[in-house]
Amino acid sequence: MKKIPCILAIVFFIVGLITINDYGINWDSPEHFMRGNAILHYFLTGKKTFDISAPSSPILIKPGEFISRYSPSASERSDQKPDLPVRPLLRKEYESVLKESTKRFSFYRNNQYDMNLFLKEGVTGHLALADVFSALGNAIFSQLLGRVGDLASYQLFGLCIGALGVYIVSRFAFDLTGSRLASCVAGIALALHPSFFSHVHLNLKDPIVAVMYAGTIWSFWHWVRENSKKWGVLVAVFFTIALGVKWTIAFIPVILVPWLIVIRKTTQFRRWFVPMRLLVFACVACAICVAILFAVSPFLWHDTAGQLSNLFSFYRELGVSSEKVGFNSLPWYLFVGTTPEGILVFSLIAFFALSKSQLLLFFLWIFVPLFRLSLPGARFYGGINQFMEVLPALAILAGVGADYLVRISRGVIRKIIVFIIFILFILLIIPLIRLHPNENLYFNNLVGGIAGARDRKLFDWFTNYGNLYKQAADWLNVHAQKDANIAHLDGPTFALSPLMVRPDISISPYHFSGFDAGGEYIVQVPDILGSYTFVARYTKKMLKPVHEIRVGGVTVLEIYKNDPKYWRRTIAEEKIENPPGAPGESVNGPYWEIDLGKHVNVTRIVLSNIPAKCQKINSHFIDETIGFFDEPQAPINKKAVYTIQEHRLRSADLLEYDFSGEPGRYVRIYIESAMSCFLGARVAWVSYISNNF
Repeated sequence: MKKIPCILAIVFFIVGLITINDYGINWDSPEHFMRGNAILHYFLTGKKTFDISAPSSPILIKPGEFISRYSPSASERSDQKPDLPVRPLLRKEYESVLKESTKRFSFYRNNQYDMNLFLKEGVTGHLALADVFSALGNAIFSQLLGRVGDLASYQLFGLCIGALGVYIVSRFAFDLTGSRLASCVAGIALALHPSFFSHVHLNLKDPIVAVMYAGTIWSFWHWVRENSKKWGVLVAVFFTIALGVKWTIAFIPVILVPWLIVIRKTTQFRRWFVPMRLLVFACVACAICVAILFAVSPFLWHDTAGQLSNLFSFYRELGVSSEKVGFNSLPWYLFVGTTPEGILVFSLIAFFALSKSQLLLFFLWIFVPLFRLSLPGARFYGGINQFMEVLPALAILAGVGADYLVRISRGVIRKIIVFIIFILFILLIIPLIRLHPNENLYFNNLVGGIAGARDRKLFDWFTNYGNLYKQAADWLNVHAQKDANIAHLDGPTFALSPLMVRPDISISPYHFSGFDAGGEYIVQVPDILGSYTFVARYTKKMLKPVHEIRVGGVTVLEIYKNDPKYWRRTIAEEKIENPPGAPGESVNGPYWEIDLGKHVNVTRIVLSNIPAKCQKINSHFIDETIGFFDEPQAPINKKAVYTIQEHRLRSADLLEYDFSGEPGRYVRIYIESAMSCFLGARVAWVSYISNNF
């Protein structure tokens, strides 16, 4: 019986390996790559620094620097301005050093992010088990053997775990039904689920946790039924790996305990439930689990209590929202909308085939992850990746449901149903081919595909998970002129690795030139949520895209060239010098309001006499909120408000704030911090678009 799960798992891995170079990376992957390299090198050599590394930071910034103009990433933890060359050429630098070196090393092996840093910083996110294993894949298959590219080799661990998931699901379906058909359909359902297939190529955390989740439940089910220590050991192994990646697995007792209560009167349960023996096993397993996670987390070795406190705080902040919101139905809509219809239908049919205890187990397996994300106060931000652990359950149910239909039919009808089932599940290949390599943007016909998902607000910038930037790089490598520049504007741009672009192409935050139109390229995913910043609005209002990536008729990424040739209209500017202003008060607090004397489209506010100690560089802290209104003392309209400001020094005494032709007569400034440059400064002039806009 092991042949079907093994064959499906091997085929899944081979197909994944063939397509691995088609995918990008997640926007937080570079930080995981660097941390994994540092820890692995420390384990293998005992050294906290690398003998050789990339000359510059692989993510442009050094620790403690900030470059994003909106949507900052977790890597940016201060307001220190990065010190960069005029045209950073990170790939060219790396290849030059690599050519001179006697051995291969990863681009993401960097002494600015070595073990000294991670020991000093301590716990700043998830535990690093997946980071270490992904770095191990890079060390073996890229650095040692040279068989897989530097970026792709980091994803090999995820592909291996994905193949294991296909095996587990296929085995579990057979164990439940004794049916080869159920086993085959379940394995195919998971392997060809668009979200699962794409995420194992680029997501270092959630698919791994999903597989470990399934492995824990599968082995626990066997442990209770067979009362065999080997299954208990497997429970501990799967649980430990999951815990070392992401603490979602902590909710699994909420699934297993009710199931145990329901089966408590069965012979199998009574044979398994020997309290003292289970207590001893649990204590030993917990001790080994903690020891393993402690051993692979060097940053826990010092100030363990403090680091664990930081870890708990991280998960509390990640899982609990400060906003007071009610029940969130979005996870449920996404759950239904991102699952192929065939899997949904056969999963529902499976509930007629399951016993009472099995029904409860699988119901809770799906219900608990979705319900915890729907509760008031729960933070839901990442789409299906936040509840990916339900996908193996769905796949198993699909297999059980398909087998049930066959079991209740007879003769020719049974053969026809078997044929239809295989056709339906083989047809799952079609959306994978049609969307490739954007399978994680799949939405079924129940919501109208990706276009319907956009209209129903199920689709946002987070859905692509950084994968689209590789396709942007592929286009730029072909069409961008020699020595082209790309402006790094936000945290998601970390998914645009310098390794993806030609050696002559430079990526830097300082390439962004705004109205000066320096000819740089700007790569943006859809700003569905509406960022209240200049750089987010500038491209939409001022520029025509030179290229669009469209999926299902929906634009999912745009590439702009900041050149007057691609302006939506010719722009001419005039000034209103020394505009009068007066203080005011509103429900949003005190403000200073400037009267421009007429309705205009504002492009710049220039201050003189700026305080010496105010915030003169772009910051992710909000020092002032600026709004544009047609009437004095009008209520705040979010569409007319800027929060994180775009500003720069024109000279020692002139500071310019930029805006994308915002319409209004009155400009209102709310001071948000003592670092605001509007405190004590004078508005020298306001520029506006003088021609038809």
